[in-house]
Amino acid sequence: MLKANFKITETGGSGVVQLQWSADGLAWQPVGAPLTLAQGILTVDDTANLVIDTAIFTPGQTYQYRLADLSGSPVSNVKVYTIPAITAVAYGTGTIGFVQTGADQYEFTLPGTPDTLSIPDDGTPVAMSYGISFWHQQQSTTVAQAAAVTSADVTIPTGGYGAGVYQCDVGYSRGADPTAPDAMGFTLSRYVKVDGTGTILADIQLNGITVSGTTGLTSTETVHIVQTGVSFPIFWMAYDGNTATPLATGTTATLTVPPGTIYIFAVVDCDATITDDVAGDIRAVYHAIRTA
Repeated sequence: MLKANFKITETGGSGVVQLQWSADGLAWQPVGAPLTLAQGILTVDDTANLVIDTAIFTPGQTYQYRLADLSGSPVSNVKVYTIPAITAVAYGTGTIGFVQTGADQYEFTLPGTPDTLSIPDDGTPVAMSYGISFWHQQQSTTVAQAAAVTSADVTIPTGGYGAGVYQCDVGYSRGADPTAPDAMGFTLSRYVKVDGTGTILADIQLNGITVSGTTGLTSTETVHIVQTGVSFPIFWMAYDGNTATPLATGTTATLTVPPGTIYIFAVVDCDATITDDVAGDIRAVYHAIRTA
């Protein structure tokens, strides 16, 4: 069941009205029992009278609603409303390789093709983008970066940077730019802390997100994470292009997704082991999502 979040108001009339719905504006059906106006004024909204029955109203579809006065008085204005729903998701998994090749030498292997993927419209990623940075005491050095490269594995040596944290992010997208508003894709990430002599102190592999099911605005999601030397909690956020909204915690969570969300983030809540070197608040992977 979903709550509606629109309002219909009628002033005056006989005092008894009927909320009605229509898929085409021609045939109208009742919603619930007749409602009595309070002193000739009634507002039907998400905090009062209307619950959307998903057995009748299909999430993602558009319907018309009206208040009809049962005495035959004129009907109040018709409200056109789309039942909120998740309409598309993109997600997938993969593993970013990381090996030591010398005393202070390492090598990343970036998978050109994800292990698993799901992209709307039976699309496949046409672009892989990546960035590798080295962090030390809140300062970063770019090791390598590229956008819209072909779907082939990429191996990148890091050189010797001493003690600090390597950050590697890989994005897959149906569009050439994974950050574009209409792009549908997902990311993988890996954070590795080293001591400068070849010892790996902490390793956080964020191997993507999978979505096991959606209903209305509810999505059940799992972040695929491997942590070595640390054990940090996960929290989930929705992002609409301007605002990040906290949703839940845990590696698997059932999320209530706000309408207008374009990305779901799984965020690692790191402590000073990582944040002493890496500036900023977000250590995360994300996948694209669209709602009606």
